Amino acid sequence: MAPEKGGKRVVVCVDHSESSESAFWMAMGHLNMHTDELHLVTVLDDSEYVDMAAASQGYDLILRAKRLHREKAKHFLRFYARRAKKEGFSGELHLVLAHGRPGDMIVEYVATHDIDDLYIGRRGMGRLERLVMGSVSKEVVNHADCNVFVVKKGYGPSEVHESSREMVKTLEEVERERRVEELHELEAAEKAASEKNRYISIMAEEEERHRRMAEVEEHDKQALHNELLKKE
Repeated sequence: MAPEKGGKRVVVCVDHSESSESAFWMAMGHLNMHTDELHLVTVLDDSEYVDMAAASQGYDLILRAKRLHREKAKHFLRFYARRAKKEGFSGELHLVLAHGRPGDMIVEYVATHDIDDLYIGRRGMGRLERLVMGSVSKEVVNHADCNVFVVKKGYGPSEVHESSREMVKTLEEVERERRVEELHELEAAEKAASEKNRYISIMAEEEERHRRMAEVEEHDKQALHNELLKKE
């Protein structure tokens, strides 16, 4: 569905960084709050989990890390969506959670959704780190077929600090819920293991009882056989 007449499709890339928040506020200052179409996009880099697997981390640990990162990403999106509406945005709003290499996914999203403008924060990496790792914002600038605004930290109204505290509080709540869930899973696993060990113990005792009964029966048969031989 196309935006209203005269409206633009605008992407804001969001995550937990301060520069991401600054990108959001710059977009808010440029958006037409009624006719533009806003796409809030965050990308989970699955290569992190490949590194965990290479380091022989437990499969359950990797699944928990994925679930936690996904929940955090959803909270980022909902947080910024609420913030946009609070600022008066009434246009069409899209929340997008993608998986893959951030640069590739953002460029692909721009191409497939006919995006006009994109706002992205620039991380404070040193020169060597940029040379080794590259830069998502640089990759987007070079390859995205739209206007790209790269924003450093420090852009936004004074209330931005309050919103940062709100985000931290939200993430702390997510972490608390994750720990409670993890504790319940651990208790359930321990209970299941205890039941399993109890079952194994019962089966071992039963097996030992049958072995002894068979041994006694064999002994009685042998004694009877010996007795018959003596009579002969």
